[in-house]
Amino acid sequence: MFSSDRGSNFLRYIIPRDRYLTNEDQKSIEWISFNFGGLPLALKQVGAFITHKNCSPSHYKRLYQQLYEKIDQYKLPCASENERSVADVWQLSKNSLTEDSRILLDTLSLFDPDSIPTELFEFECINHSYSEMVKDPLRCLDAQEGLLSQSLIELDHGSSSFSIHRLLQETTFRKLKKDVPRLQETLLFSINMIQDLSPEINLSLIRNPQQWKPMEKVLSHVQRIYDRCKDFITETEAPILLRIMTKILNYSFESSQIILGDRSFEDIQEIVLKISQPDPEIMALAYLRQALHEIQLSYKHVERAANKNPTLLNTTLYVRILSNLGITHTAVELFDKAEEYHLRAIAHCKALKMEKECSMGNLVQNLANCYLWGGRMDDAQRALTEAYTCPVTSPSAIDYTLGNWMMKKHRYDEAAQLHMKALEQYTNELGQKHPVTADSWHKMGTLFATEEYSKHDIQKAEIRHCFRQTIEIWETLAQKPSSVADLFISRARWSLASLLKKKEPSKCEESDKMMKEVEVFLNTRFPDGLPSGLAPAAAIESLITYWSK
Repeated sequence: MFSSDRGSNFLRYIIPRDRYLTNEDQKSIEWISFNFGGLPLALKQVGAFITHKNCSPSHYKRLYQQLYEKIDQYKLPCASENERSVADVWQLSKNSLTEDSRILLDTLSLFDPDSIPTELFEFECINHSYSEMVKDPLRCLDAQEGLLSQSLIELDHGSSSFSIHRLLQETTFRKLKKDVPRLQETLLFSINMIQDLSPEINLSLIRNPQQWKPMEKVLSHVQRIYDRCKDFITETEAPILLRIMTKILNYSFESSQIILGDRSFEDIQEIVLKISQPDPEIMALAYLRQALHEIQLSYKHVERAANKNPTLLNTTLYVRILSNLGITHTAVELFDKAEEYHLRAIAHCKALKMEKECSMGNLVQNLANCYLWGGRMDDAQRALTEAYTCPVTSPSAIDYTLGNWMMKKHRYDEAAQLHMKALEQYTNELGQKHPVTADSWHKMGTLFATEEYSKHDIQKAEIRHCFRQTIEIWETLAQKPSSVADLFISRARWSLASLLKKKEPSKCEESDKMMKEVEVFLNTRFPDGLPSGLAPAAAIESLITYWSK
């Protein structure tokens, strides 16, 4: 088996040297190698087709996407009767499988092909006809052995995970789609396993970092299953998927992964349309993390759910809904209403004696943000002083808010100390490639670039490094186009470009390029032009919510 790069080189070697390969052809070769999993027989078959049909790699890619079944059967005109195509080889392998191995292969065809946790097949309480196989450990091992012995899947003992060849996975899934009842049985089996493996949302704590790793094991698989099977989801599967997606939404909020949260919420809105009577408690959780209108819906759903289960009003879910209503009212600058909700959240938390479980320090810090952005600086200072005395799960958030208070007071040296401390904490807790860490890098760059800061020096590389780090993190996070990532990348590009123009006025090529990219972005957000008197930097800031400023 070739790596993706070696597979690409192997295919280039097979294609006649006199064939001119365009940039599109080169990208198509890489696509072919990746999607065929570096399988030598498959790549040899592709090379033979391209050579003897006189088509380019890019033309082959387009043909394959439309006519894959016919092309998988392709053999050279001069091939002997004993020569096998890739389709022949895999069909022969599949013919020798037991029904249990076929069930397992069909199930794996729905998942992300890499790092499929073996734990999925260790739950014995799944309510499904296929679960008889899982309930018998020896029977399950026999099913796995049937696939492993044919080299149809691989088992990595170090990570306790399966992987399946991409091309085999595609051919298996294509065949499965032709048998819709079996596909829906397999889909229901798959999502039941994920539901059992993924931890339930813990309403007794604001943040649950110990649950993040188990959620991370299933993230890519849930998205893959949903993308592949959304047209086959019925009211039988939809409620289970809704629960799983709500868990992912909760995880994305706790770990501040904005892009993941937006994607999950979009999926939730689609899934809800397939359910005649969604669970009000799940709906309250689903709408909890969103913009003002949706959080107001969350409030209505939890009160409706409390009619059947009054104890819900004595959980952190209710406290979080109140606090999030305060946060979103602050975001739309309705500060009086925001203060009302924050004070209600704090009072309710105290009444329940759940200061630790609700992270009282962060509830009070959210109130301080309301005062800070509403211009009530003395009230903000008092709230921050109180926040430091309360139980807290995210002390770095208090440091970040106090750092912003110091900046508004032009106390830049103290602000820099607080924001540097917050950056170190975010890097350690959340990792380097995280949206919150990116915000902190941008904040440090802004401080270094402030002339009133005692350590300001436009020649220092640290300033440029901060903004470049911000751009790099967001580009890494946004593996496909994202309006969220585009906004934060544009902000960092404009900051860096402005700095470069001041530092080296004669060398403006990089800064000019970045500013043009930002202008293209602003044209998409302000198609009628920027509001009168609004500079590009201010226009970008107007699009950013207060917690990222």
